[in-house]
Amino acid sequence: MWLVAKWFDLLPRRPRGGDLIQECLVIIQVYSISHLPFEAELKQYWISTQCTHLIPGTKADKRPPETGRKRPLREDQQDSAQQQILAHKMALLQKYGMSVQEMAEILEIDESLIENSKDKKRCKLRQTTGNMVAPGNHTLDLNCSLEFLVQEEAAAVVTLELRRSTNASSGAAMGKCSINVKDIDQEPRIEMLTLQGTSAMVKVRMIKHFLVKPKRQRSALLEST
Repeated sequence: MWLVAKWFDLLPRRPRGGDLIQECLVIIQVYSISHLPFEAELKQYWISTQCTHLIPGTKADKRPPETGRKRPLREDQQDSAQQQILAHKMALLQKYGMSVQEMAEILEIDESLIENSKDKKRCKLRQTTGNMVAPGNHTLDLNCSLEFLVQEEAAAVVTLELRRSTNASSGAAMGKCSINVKDIDQEPRIEMLTLQGTSAMVKVRMIKHFLVKPKRQRSALLEST
């Protein structure tokens, strides 16, 4: 089998007078998902994607890329420094005479995790084996780069969808957000995007390069063995 390869120059900015250039390479680096809901049974989470107006036959066109699937660690598997930080914050709040209910709300933890002394003058965090951190503080690192070869920059839309594991291999959708390729800067940009339908947010780094045919077209025949 023989394959034909073509080369394009990657330009960080649209060339002068290149308003008609629509083909581009979009790179979205998914750093992490935060504000994940806590569930008694730990699930796997990942980001799946869809992109419209792709160059036909490219890898993303045949199989939309997705991040790796990861399961959050329980609190007892994480660094105890987080518990120490919460305990320090709680000690500071007690100096201002805050109630258990007020401290729990500010620290985003359940009231049952705050142990009150008999004289109600001192509080401390109750010893626990996990499930202490509030859902709002739950973050999962993914660190995955996703690439799309786009044919029509002005019309293309990338959709990021948060999914969690179920009995089905494709999992269940939780929330999603859409990114217009035309709005992606040519300079790297880091953003926190809210996934509609859930409280979760995804931290991404986005960049776009335009594909321009070189003045001298290079091509080659590659033999597949």
